[in-house]
Amino acid sequence: MDGGAALSMSTVQRSSRDVWLTACLLALSTVPVLHADAYATDAVVASVPSDPPPPNEPQSNIRWPAATPPLTAPVTAAPAPDAPPSSNFRWPAKTVGSPPASAVEEPPASNIRPPRSATTTAAPVTMEPDAHVAPDAPSNEPTSPAAAFEQGLAAWRRTGDAQRYVDALRLFTQAAQGGDVRASAAVGYMQGLGLGGTRNVDAARSLLQSASAAGVVHADYLLSLVEADGGDAKRAAALRESAARRGDAAAQNAMGVHYERMGDRTTAEMWYRRAAQSGSASAKLNLASLKRADDAQAATQATTAQAAKGDAPALFALAQRYHRGDGVPVDYAKALRYYRAAAAKGHAPSRRMLGLIQSRVTADGAFDPAWMQQLASVDVTNEVRPPASSGTPAPARLDDPLSGLAARPSH
Repeated sequence: MDGGAALSMSTVQRSSRDVWLTACLLALSTVPVLHADAYATDAVVASVPSDPPPPNEPQSNIRWPAATPPLTAPVTAAPAPDAPPSSNFRWPAKTVGSPPASAVEEPPASNIRPPRSATTTAAPVTMEPDAHVAPDAPSNEPTSPAAAFEQGLAAWRRTGDAQRYVDALRLFTQAAQGGDVRASAAVGYMQGLGLGGTRNVDAARSLLQSASAAGVVHADYLLSLVEADGGDAKRAAALRESAARRGDAAAQNAMGVHYERMGDRTTAEMWYRRAAQSGSASAKLNLASLKRADDAQAATQATTAQAAKGDAPALFALAQRYHRGDGVPVDYAKALRYYRAAAAKGHAPSRRMLGLIQSRVTADGAFDPAWMQQLASVDVTNEVRPPASSGTPAPARLDDPLSGLAARPSH
């Protein structure tokens, strides 16, 4: 081969090599990238046909290498991998050519179960109370006949409550139905007077007599009140005295009140003392009232004796007692007479009081009772003195009718 032919062949070889390199670069830029997490069985099968000789080129005895890649390398789809065995393992998704999620078939459910552990046992579920729902309010209903009786007494003692008699009768009735004999007596008393319900004297007598026979001494006193309200004073007095002699404190105090109203202070004091020893609070107050009245009466008697001797201070003190009702009933006429007697002896406080009395008189010149009542609290001596006690002793007090039922029945 001559030198020109060799140079021509060298030029053709360099040109072919450049074309080959360009084709390789183009093939690499168009082939999809296969990642490492693809199926291990994936493969790219490329068919590389033999290239025809370059056009307009003379036939050459040079053959292209078999491994030379073509200018374009068509990629055929890889066959689908065999379905994996049933397992709870999930295959990672492909990153190249991934089908839509709807086209991916889930592997069949696995029959493999995780080992059971002690912690897999479900704990019992407890329902928490709703914070917005208030719990049931505790019931105030009594739990025993004795409790119903005590609640009945509490309802009875409520003051200023028109519903108290109804509530008390309901609770007493509940306790009586449970066998509390004291409650039976309370129901009888309320029925006898028509408190909290319809009046039924016959039913009241039956209940109170049965309670008395069962050892409730106070039932006789309650029946005496029912009979007195019905107009049978004789039977009422007999029942009251029977209960008092059997030791009922309220009945003993009532006996003292009866004799004090009759004017028999000695017998009244005797019954008051018995009642106070038996536990009557009213009897103690009645005894104190008797003592105050006795002290005021004794003081009045001593003052009257001194006034009779013409003692001006004693005359003024006696006038003040009748003016204020201190130990004696109020008597404005006697008070005015003693003021004048003391003033006539030059007693200055008496003269000041007379001046006040005469400063406001009626049209006919007589003293004004309303003005006298206002002047009773005026101190004309300019001395600090204790307030005068009431001239009329405080009314004798009776015990609460049902207070005597608090004690257990005696047998």
